[in-house]
Amino acid sequence: MIKIPEQKQVVFVGSPYEISVEKVSKNTYRYHLINEDVPIVRHTQKDEPINLNRTSQFVKDCIKQIHGLTTETTEGIIFEYTKTQIGDQVMKTLSFLQDKLDAYVSNKAENDKIQKKQRLAEQEEHLYQRSQEFCDFLYDHDITLIDFLYYAAEWLSGGEVKNILKGMICHLSTCFKLKPIWFMPLGKAGEGKTVIDEAAQKLIPSEVFLNGRISESALHRKASIEGNDYVDGKVMLMRDMGGKLDLEKWKDTIDRYKELTTDGVTEIEKVGEGLDEETGERKVISFKLFGFCSVSITSVNSESFDGQILSRGINVSPEATDQQVKMYHKYNNGLIKTKQASIIEDEIGLLHDYIRYIMLVHAPHVKVFNPYWECLESWFHESEYYKRNLALYSSLVEAVTLLNYEFRSKQTASDGQEYVISSREDNELVSDLFNVSQGLTSNATHIFNLMVGWFQPSDTLETDRAEAIEEEYFDYRHNNLNLKDCKYIFGVSNVRRKGSRIKKLRNLPYGDILNSLINNGLVQVVGKMNKGNNNVYALDHWEAIDETKIVFDEDCISDYVDSMCVPYGLDPTSLWKIVDGEKTENDVEHSFKDLEFPPWVSPVTEKVRRGVAKGT
Repeated sequence: MIKIPEQKQVVFVGSPYEISVEKVSKNTYRYHLINEDVPIVRHTQKDEPINLNRTSQFVKDCIKQIHGLTTETTEGIIFEYTKTQIGDQVMKTLSFLQDKLDAYVSNKAENDKIQKKQRLAEQEEHLYQRSQEFCDFLYDHDITLIDFLYYAAEWLSGGEVKNILKGMICHLSTCFKLKPIWFMPLGKAGEGKTVIDEAAQKLIPSEVFLNGRISESALHRKASIEGNDYVDGKVMLMRDMGGKLDLEKWKDTIDRYKELTTDGVTEIEKVGEGLDEETGERKVISFKLFGFCSVSITSVNSESFDGQILSRGINVSPEATDQQVKMYHKYNNGLIKTKQASIIEDEIGLLHDYIRYIMLVHAPHVKVFNPYWECLESWFHESEYYKRNLALYSSLVEAVTLLNYEFRSKQTASDGQEYVISSREDNELVSDLFNVSQGLTSNATHIFNLMVGWFQPSDTLETDRAEAIEEEYFDYRHNNLNLKDCKYIFGVSNVRRKGSRIKKLRNLPYGDILNSLINNGLVQVVGKMNKGNNNVYALDHWEAIDETKIVFDEDCISDYVDSMCVPYGLDPTSLWKIVDGEKTENDVEHSFKDLEFPPWVSPVTEKVRRGVAKGT
């Protein structure tokens, strides 16, 4: 059913009378007789104009209202229209209106295309103005966009700034359609997982997020209404899964999101209504969903949270101290809470429109070139998920670079493709936030570094580790080997027994510590124990961890830029000017002038990034 907006037609040329018709539903038309823009006759009925006749009530009322209308001939003679003449003209007017309705239906596709183009142009202009307001805000307060992100995240929670920014950058990679990256705050109940999840969402436009807790039947209904690609570039919110039961309940839906994340397509079969005439069984409906989406999900450290889920994104553990949480709840009241609401609506609202403008105008067409790619690769080279991380960390840097589009250098390649050039700051932010040791307690770090010695025989080559783990687990499952005698695989009890030999490591929550190591990609689940439902683990990272920084090695930068300019079609001379120019710009301090940080930031004059923040 096509609704048709109001169509108008003058009854007599030069007279103030018009007739309008509007199709408001499948079998309902709304008619008006208008005199000098004021409706004087109103009728609603099921007949379209072509089916009205002189006995129709609307036609009779029009004749009655227009009766008495006069006109003047060219000779200056004035005469009055008869009711017959008025009736003839009303019927002719209705015929014209029928033609307009038919033409609207015939041209609707083209009209919709024109209207959509007009709406997009208006939206683009509005978002451009808002994005410029945001850029002016940064300039007025003497800060970079990255500085602003730290400032905004401070207002959204107490002590979880880095985790919030991790979530934001994951969501940016998804909505910029670079790579869908799942975001998974994991931890014990009541630790603050939901705070991280919701705060990260507050930094991204709301339309990026969709309710992910829907059945396959609901996915089909939404796809039939909004299109089979409605999930493309979206983050599906699974929220707090609680634990094993919730994960089992939504397993089928999560499996669909896994396929969409990896392949960009999933085929779903659902039972339809009615019986198949040939088989006599219920009909089966098959449909496909297209598009690359990610998932935002929080959960307790459940052993049901398998590697297939963990490998699709970034896992974080709440790291705010009790004191930080206390300060947040203590001060986030009264005028401070009003200030927080104002920042979310006004300042973060500007950020949202700035992101929307990039999504609409730049992200679909612009690509990213990272001159520091080799430096980034060297930073995560030793990670166990090396192949996955090649795409993961590069996409995170690209997301940060696109976010900084207005503040980064650009180059047009020989084929006309526009590239925005990543900066050192973009790469530093990713290495700072996603450092392998971030989010781990000192006890967890200490225990992991000991585990590297306990469960890694020195005589095994790096390339043989995966095979050795698989073979050892096979022998264990077939009762050829006791777990306590294994070299690579272990259970919680094995770690507890070894750790408790050290006095200061006794009575620690080893189960929770192992889960935090899994969340940070340092330990992997390889299977289940022969007795019970507990997991068997192995290392997933083979070196003692320490906070590592990305190193901008001049030889690495030079080799990469010189070797990649030709494949990308970029001008090396112009590119080197950009890279060399960064060396003098990168250490500029920003003042954060007039920006007020929340009172739960301690100390009040805490240095944030490269700027010194003046607190409230």
